[in-house]
Amino acid sequence: LPTEAQWEYACRGGTTTRYWSGDEEEDLAPVGWYSGNSSFRLHVVGEKPANPFGLYDMHGNVWEWCADWFGDYELPVCRGDGLRGREDSPGARSRVIRGGSWSYVARLCRSAFRRWDLPVIRDGNLICCRGKKDMSPWMRAYVPMIKDYLNSTTQRATAS
Repeated sequence: LPTEAQWEYACRGGTTTRYWSGDEEEDLAPVGWYSGNSSFRLHVVGEKPANPFGLYDMHGNVWEWCADWFGDYELPVCRGDGLRGREDSPGARSRVIRGGSWSYVARLCRSAFRRWDLPVIRDGNLICCRGKKDMSPWMRAYVPMIKDYLNSTTQRATAS
């Protein structure tokens, strides 16, 4: 998993705006899935354009786990890996999640927005990571899990 700082750098793709595509909700709509355009469902990665670093769906679609344990920015950065906090840090129960989700409003999909969740949580709003369309071998290990989830969601929707 990336650190929180690595994730934000990758999400921004060299930009300084709220979303890599600009500052307004209208700038998010063409590049990210959120409650305003997702039809309240998960989408296949790559249906929207990639950011300047070639990464897809960094805003919206699903929350992404980061390696950092959640805490305020007062926590010192650890030498070597740049993490804030450790699993054995006082109060460390939750990991940082970033990126927003298909079911959240635009402002919660900003590059700088952060939340937390318990590492044991698994649902349709969270995923381990995202890569380029030409994914690395370690990322390919997660593709079957994602496809299974998407297929089961589609089957439930068509059965209704």
